[in-house]
Amino acid sequence: MNDAIKWLKQHHKLYMIDTKKIAVLGASSGAHMATLFGAMSTNHDTKSPYEAVQAIVNIDGVADLTSTAARMFEDKPGKISYAALWLGGRYAQEPKRWHAVSPVEYLSKHTPPTLFINSSHDRFHVGRDAFVAQLIKNNVHQQVHTIPDTPHTFWLFHPWVDEMRSVLASFLNKVLVEENPR
Repeated sequence: MNDAIKWLKQHHKLYMIDTKKIAVLGASSGAHMATLFGAMSTNHDTKSPYEAVQAIVNIDGVADLTSTAARMFEDKPGKISYAALWLGGRYAQEPKRWHAVSPVEYLSKHTPPTLFINSSHDRFHVGRDAFVAQLIKNNVHQQVHTIPDTPHTFWLFHPWVDEMRSVLASFLNKVLVEENPR
């Protein structure tokens, strides 16, 4: 993701990109990655080597892999844990790695404004409330929108995609245009 942001910034004139108005967005595991990248990119406490972005959009992605609620799905005996496969072991074996990839670990007053668009499945809200509480504490704009009676993959289907698109456009307009006019 960092290479993609660097590329956009290097070619901003050719593609008429305003490099001060870049958002990252992902859905499901991609939302986790976009949120992690966005939070890490502006964490001045760690002198981030990542390209800064100005907004994060998390569509039904987990924001804290270390929480009991997230690990409930990953620690089941006999169940393949994709997070454990990715991180080289379950939480009990590799806690530092699990913390290192949890977006809630990188929040600061510099975290970009963040939008969470969620399905009705609580499993995919894990870490969201703690993330939002930290944004509020740091006076960072945040928004949560849950679409009732939706499957995890709501962003792929009508009529939910229309509601998601509307919420997304409103958020990006607010944080990238109204609050940061040219």
